[in-house]
Amino acid sequence: GTDRVQLTLLNSENMRTIQDVYERLSPFVRPIHYELQLTPCLKESTIIGKVEIDVDIQGDVTEIKLHSDGLVIKHVCIQTAVENFADVRYTLNNEMISLTPSKPILVGKAAISIEFTGELGNHMKGFYRSTHKGGDGMEKMLAITQFESAYARLAFPCFDEPSFKAMFDVELIVDETLTALSNMNVISETPAGPGLKSVRFETTPVMSTYLLAFAVGNFDFIKTTTKHGTVVRVYTMPGKQVQGEFSLGIATRALEWYTEWFDIPYALPKCDLLAVPDFHSGAMENWGLLIFRKVILLFDPVKTSSTQKENITLVVAHELAHQWFGNLVSMYWWTDLWLKEGFACFMEYLFIEHNYPDYKIWMRFARDQITRGMNLDSLRNSHPIEMQIDHPEELDEIYDAITYAKSNCVNRMLYEYLGEETFQKGLRLYLARHAFGNASTVDLWNALTEASGQDIAHMMSGWTKQMGFPLITVSKVRRDEGSCVLALNQTRFIVDGSNDDARSKWMVPITTVIGPSSRLGEKYILSEEQTTFTVSIKVDEYVKLNANTGGFYRVAYDGPLFDCLVKNFDTLPALDRFGFASDCFALLVAGRYSATQFLSVVATAATTETESAVWSALDDGLDAFAGMLAKTDACLKKRLDAFVVTTLAPMLDRIGWEAAADDDSLRGQLRSQIINRLARAGHQATIEKALVLFSEQTANQNADIRGSLFGIAARHGNDES
Repeated sequence: GTDRVQLTLLNSENMRTIQDVYERLSPFVRPIHYELQLTPCLKESTIIGKVEIDVDIQGDVTEIKLHSDGLVIKHVCIQTAVENFADVRYTLNNEMISLTPSKPILVGKAAISIEFTGELGNHMKGFYRSTHKGGDGMEKMLAITQFESAYARLAFPCFDEPSFKAMFDVELIVDETLTALSNMNVISETPAGPGLKSVRFETTPVMSTYLLAFAVGNFDFIKTTTKHGTVVRVYTMPGKQVQGEFSLGIATRALEWYTEWFDIPYALPKCDLLAVPDFHSGAMENWGLLIFRKVILLFDPVKTSSTQKENITLVVAHELAHQWFGNLVSMYWWTDLWLKEGFACFMEYLFIEHNYPDYKIWMRFARDQITRGMNLDSLRNSHPIEMQIDHPEELDEIYDAITYAKSNCVNRMLYEYLGEETFQKGLRLYLARHAFGNASTVDLWNALTEASGQDIAHMMSGWTKQMGFPLITVSKVRRDEGSCVLALNQTRFIVDGSNDDARSKWMVPITTVIGPSSRLGEKYILSEEQTTFTVSIKVDEYVKLNANTGGFYRVAYDGPLFDCLVKNFDTLPALDRFGFASDCFALLVAGRYSATQFLSVVATAATTETESAVWSALDDGLDAFAGMLAKTDACLKKRLDAFVVTTLAPMLDRIGWEAAADDDSLRGQLRSQIINRLARAGHQATIEKALVLFSEQTANQNADIRGSLFGIAARHGNDES
C-alpha cells in the first residue's frame, strides 16, 4: 500500500542575492507525469491550482527539490510505498522548493501533491493576463502563457529544466463563457460551480515544461485539415478570423512539407495558432498551441506590405519547424539553445524556397540573416554559438543575432557544402534517434558524420565554439593556360580593422563560381592560415570565391581580381552580387578597401541591378557613409549626395514609381529603397513627387512605398501635406 504523507511547511522567504549560485535539479528525481488543475481568475488576477507529480526516484535521496517562483504553497503531501515521514521541512529559496524528510526517500516511485495560489500577472511571462478591445468597444480580458525559458515555475511547481520531460494532463477551470485552449484537444467540458466550467485536455506526449501552454479568452477560429489528418486552426480575437486565412494556408503546407522532408509525422492530433494583442517574444512554438503577437500572424490584404507578408510566412514556418527541432527533440540544457533556434531558422527558409519560389527567399536570407549575423559577430565582444549557460536569466543575453542568424548561416554553409540529400539524411537520423528525448551538439555532429562519411565535428566545432568568422584574402599568384593559382589567407574579420590576438582559425569550406557562365568550380577546405589553391578556368573566364554566398566568411580581393569582378558585376548570380557588395562595404569600414572601390561597385550596380537585397547591401553602405560624412566633412557629404543623385535618378526612371503588372514584391522593395535614398540625398524632384503622392492619400496607395512616403513627408512636408 501507499501512505499519504502530510508535510510541515516552513516557508523561508529568502531573497535571492546576486552571489547565489544557480542550482540545477538532481538527476536522481525525475518527473514522469503531471496531473495539473488551474483556475485562472481573470478579474482578480490570481491563479488557484493543484498539481500531482509522479516521480521516479533513481537513487536514495534526503530531499526532493523542484522549481516554484512567486507561488504561495498551501498544502503539500507525498505518496510513497515506505513509512510515514514526519517533520519534513519545506523551504523556498532561489526559485526552488526543498522537501526534506527525516529519513532518506528510497529508490522507487512517488507522487508529490501540492496545492498553491499564484498571481496572474501582466509581465508577459508565466501565466499572465492581457486585454483587448471587444467589438462593443469594451475592454475584454484573456490569459495566456509564456514559459520559455524558465517561467513555467511562475504558474505551478514543476521540474523546470528542458531535460526533465514528462507527460501532462491539464484541467482548466474557467468562466463558462470563455474558450480554454492547451497543447492537446479538449476531451471534456463539465460544469464546475456557478458560472464556471471544467475543461480537460488529452494527455500530452513526453515534453519539456517550457513547451506547455494555456490560453483562456473570447476567441474565434478558422480551421482545415492537412493531408496527413492533422487539424490546423487559427484562433483570433472575435471578428478577426478572416485575417488568419493566409497563415492557416502557410501552417497547413508547412506541417505537410516538414512531415515529408523529415520523414517523421507531426506528433500531435492538432496544431493551433493563436493571435494575441500582447506577446513579448513575438511568437512561441508551444507544442500544438503556438502563440503569436497578432501583427505577426494576421494578414490584411489592404494594409499589409509584401515585406510583412514575407515576415508572416517566415515566422509561421519557423515556429512550425520547432515542432520537430525543439519540441520533438529538445536540448539537454540551454547551452545548446542553438540546436533548436539555428535549425528552426534555417528550415523556415528551406521550406519557403521549396514551396514559394516566387519569394526568392535566399536573397532575403542574405539581406537579413547574413548581414545580422556578421554585423554582431564582427565585433570584438561577440560570443560563440555554443555558450555556457549557468542560469536561465543569462539567456536574455544570447537570444540574439548569434544564436539565431549566425547559427542559421552556419547551418546553410554546411547544407551547401554537403548538399541537400546528405544534409537531410543526417537531420532525419538525428531527429529519429532522439525523438521525444534530448540531444546535444555532439549528437547532431554524430548523425551528420554518419550520413556524410566526413568528420563533421572536426569541421564544424570551430564555427560553434569560437566567436567571430574569417576574412579570406585572395591574390592571384599566376594565370596558366586552363587554370589560375590563387593565394589564400585566413584571419578573423574584426570590423574596426584591428588584429586578432587569438589568431583564430576555422575549417573554411572554400567554394568558387566561374563567370560569366556562373558554373560552380572547385571546392576546398582551408584549414591552415594560408595556402595556394588552383582553380580550373579558361582564358575568358573569371573566378569569385564563396559561391552563392553560402559560407559565413568575407572575401577581400587584390586589385586586379577586384577590378575584374566590378567589370563583370552584372554577370554574377544574384546571391554572389549580394556577397560581393556586402563584403565591399564591410571592408571599407574595416579600412581594407577605399571609398573609391566601394563607390565603383555602387555606380556599376545602379546601371543594371534589379534585386532589392543586392541593393540593400549597397544602400546600407551609402547610408552609413553619408551619416559619417554629415558629422565630419560637409563638403564631402555634398559630393556624395551629388554622386547619389547622378547615379540613382536614372535607376528610379528605369524602375518607375508605379508598380507594373509583372512586378514581384522584391521590385516594390527596391523602388522604396531608391526613392528613400534619393530623398535623403536631397533630390528635389523625388521629394516633390513623394509629397504629392502622400497628399493624395489614395486608397490604392502602394503598401511597399508607403513607408518611404511617410518618412519623406515627415522630413520635408508642411502642414498642408
